[in-house]
Amino acid sequence: MNALAPAQRPSRRATLGLFAGALGTLAGALAFRAPGPTPPFRLGAQSWVGYAPAYLARRDGHWPEPVVSVVELPTDAAIVRAARAGALEAAGMTLDGAFRVQAAGVDVRVIAVLDYSAGGDAIVAAPKSPIATAADLRGKRVAVERHGVGMLFLARVLRTAGMTVGDVVVVNADLPEHKGLVAAGRADAVVTYSPEKERLVGAGGRVVCDSSTIPAAVIDVLVVRADAFHINPAAVRAAAHGWDLAADRLAADPAARAATARAMGITPDEFEIGCRQVRIPTRAESRGLIEPRSPGLAPAAREVAAALNEFKIIDGPIDPDRLFVTPAEMDVIR
Repeated sequence: MNALAPAQRPSRRATLGLFAGALGTLAGALAFRAPGPTPPFRLGAQSWVGYAPAYLARRDGHWPEPVVSVVELPTDAAIVRAARAGALEAAGMTLDGAFRVQAAGVDVRVIAVLDYSAGGDAIVAAPKSPIATAADLRGKRVAVERHGVGMLFLARVLRTAGMTVGDVVVVNADLPEHKGLVAAGRADAVVTYSPEKERLVGAGGRVVCDSSTIPAAVIDVLVVRADAFHINPAAVRAAAHGWDLAADRLAADPAARAATARAMGITPDEFEIGCRQVRIPTRAESRGLIEPRSPGLAPAAREVAAALNEFKIIDGPIDPDRLFVTPAEMDVIR
């Protein structure tokens, strides 16, 4: 399964080198640490396969309570809302979601690029609907999470057909409501993602278009509040390293994938299907994408920011450059 190819591991170092590095790391962490009691470190996740390492890191003990607490939420939009409200210190979310959090005045940093959706996000037409192409959506009722990645995906798809969001009837609804809206005849199509996408198709729906046709339309990232680097650097480091360890095991161990799927509330088959619809960068690729001096993710971040402003689906000022870690912050997660 190439989407989950094993990440590159660092080479073994000499004992003295490790000892010296550990001392340097400890000194850096102590320099960041603020006085006073350590606050909670809550990490939001939901059942998208790109966030699976969160569930396994908790299960394998890489994130013992209370160092990192996993907060399970039902949808992408729910994670963004919780982060905007200050209820999370970290989360797996889409890149546009990170901007939505930033727009609410919460300063966050991207500490890893988790995946690129390559078919996992889609617009699905209701059973027996005549909708076959993006152009057929004109005037139709489209259910979408207004504060989730679906709104940006819908706007981009409509643009390919020469339309805007104003050319459809937007039905604002969270993902769990979509199936009911379709069944009740209150939505002609929905903007969705795996595994709900496959469930809708299994019930007779038809994929109109998906994220495989729009490169880098949906990028998932791991974000951390900027103040956490100063308040709780040990938790930030644990979150980053525990994620990497869990991702390595998921890549290599089918039993771990099956157990993680069940912990996420999906079937092992749904998990494997989801994995085939994302591209997961190696650890080295991810680090290069957030490198402070020349982050490889910067062009995509600027494109997403421009699209959010162009389509008027952001409610505050955003700055792509502020999403990236500083050199000192990078030292915390290395």
